[in-house]
Amino acid sequence: MHDVSVETASGGGLLFAVLLDGGGGARELDWGGVQAWAPEQGFLWVHMDYRAPGVREWLRDGPGLDDVLIDALCAQATRPRSSCRGEGLLVNLRAINPASKGDPDEMVAFRLWLDGRCAVSLRHRQLKVPQEVRDALLGGRGPSCGGGLLVELCARIFDPLSELVSSIDDEADDIEEKILGGEARELRPKISDLRRRAIGLRRFLAPQRDAMGHLDVVPVEWLADRERLMLRELGERLLRFVEELDSVRDRAAVTQEELSARLAESMNRTMYVLSIVTAIFLPLGLLTGLLGVNVGGMPGVESEQAFTYVCVFMGVVALGLWEVFRRKRLL
Repeated sequence: MHDVSVETASGGGLLFAVLLDGGGGARELDWGGVQAWAPEQGFLWVHMDYRAPGVREWLRDGPGLDDVLIDALCAQATRPRSSCRGEGLLVNLRAINPASKGDPDEMVAFRLWLDGRCAVSLRHRQLKVPQEVRDALLGGRGPSCGGGLLVELCARIFDPLSELVSSIDDEADDIEEKILGGEARELRPKISDLRRRAIGLRRFLAPQRDAMGHLDVVPVEWLADRERLMLRELGERLLRFVEELDSVRDRAAVTQEELSARLAESMNRTMYVLSIVTAIFLPLGLLTGLLGVNVGGMPGVESEQAFTYVCVFMGVVALGLWEVFRRKRLL
């Protein structure tokens, strides 16, 4: 399901807004409802496109954020992190873009500000996670408070990462099996691509793990102990992802070295055979070249058996060289 933008007085940046009822459900609000919202009505969640005109002004006038927080939420280039400002939390995460087939360079930036009264999430490129949480809320199966919303969003962002990391690990197993089975052709670009994806994904997951670890200890009163425990478990889950990616990266490096060693061994074996063939046929080539000189006095010119004698002699020389190489254990 695609997000549907609502034309707003702030420039059309509103994607949706819901008012939580405290029991796992919510009702949807239009822009007028967002403007008329008061904290005593319940917890408000607003989801917006941070590049839309007027969003920065609304963040300043609505939730009352300062320019530093607004810049952190609306910056084009972000890294996963979390920080605490009073009773509010700023969380920047990266989520899998379904259209990119798990390419780390195409991960979608998801920005979130929330406190005990409201939450504002922002993105620019398409992201299914907020829409899924909104649908769960409208169906009465969602979180009941701001802390629960934070946990639900983080859990849904990390769920596709489990499948992606597992697929990368399975791909590493498949490549290792092919190399051990002697199928070394065309594997070098696959190994390089595997290492690139593992390193790129780890580059975003490592700071994301640190961000989740920080959420466990932030001094905000509205984050309950159960929610802190769940956030800690999500951080441990990210830690396992990072460790698996480290393992895949190291295995890919060892596999690449093994592949290079096998290819070098195969090349050396081929060059060795060519060297033996060259060593055997070099004297024979010298002999045939000498007998092919068109000058007077060549022996056997008038004899009908001379060619046979020359062939027999060359065969004896070849066999003699073969025996010499065999005795020296070069064959």
